[in-house]
Amino acid sequence: MLSLGIARDISDRKKTERKLFEHQAHLKSLASELSLTEERERHRLATDLHDQISQALVFSRIKLQQLHASVSSDEIAGPLEEVCNNLDRIIQDTRTLTFDLSSPILYELGFEAAVSEWLEEQIGKKHGIKTRFKNDCRPKPLEDDIRILLFRNVRELLVNIVKHANARNVKVSIGRIRHQICICVQDDGVGFNPAEVASKAGFGIFSVRERLEQLAGHLEIESEPGRGTKITMMAPLKCDKVSRQDKIRH
Repeated sequence: MLSLGIARDISDRKKTERKLFEHQAHLKSLASELSLTEERERHRLATDLHDQISQALVFSRIKLQQLHASVSSDEIAGPLEEVCNNLDRIIQDTRTLTFDLSSPILYELGFEAAVSEWLEEQIGKKHGIKTRFKNDCRPKPLEDDIRILLFRNVRELLVNIVKHANARNVKVSIGRIRHQICICVQDDGVGFNPAEVASKAGFGIFSVRERLEQLAGHLEIESEPGRGTKITMMAPLKCDKVSRQDKIRH
């Protein structure tokens, strides 16, 4: 009877552990879908901002500039010039906001171009950190959802560097290894102990790792205090997904 009770306890514990694992997997899936929904909404807002508001502002500026050029009265020309200058600033601010919401380059020119642009503009020019971008120029076809989440991951890692690393140099490398895309984000900052921060949601790496797992990818961290940090992300390419499906069919 005792052994039967122990066996029942073990069986109940395994069922509980299995349910807990399934629940955690479901939560991760929901979190990943939430991230994708957020990115799609950001892209929709950015598109509307560009196609409607930005274009209307540019059209208004052109009309005011034409009016400014046609008037001879300094009393009128002065205020018109001031309004034109204000419109120029608003247009620039709108473009910056559009880019911050969702990179149009990601959808127009692709993942590598978007990462290169964001690295140069948001890390190099904005924060004065020396940047370097390397791309092996091999074809790296990505599913739309994977491309969106990978760009978000790179952006989050770079923001992390600005906030925590105190780095002077940052390098992002993108390459292809068989049927996977490999992205390395490297800095010469203060470094850290990976065991202490990799599981902390507030540090950013935790959420990046969670999103990668939902993509059937993985993340590797190389860092130690005073020696900088190198974070490598791997994710499947579109052709890899196709090849796996073909293998299943056959």
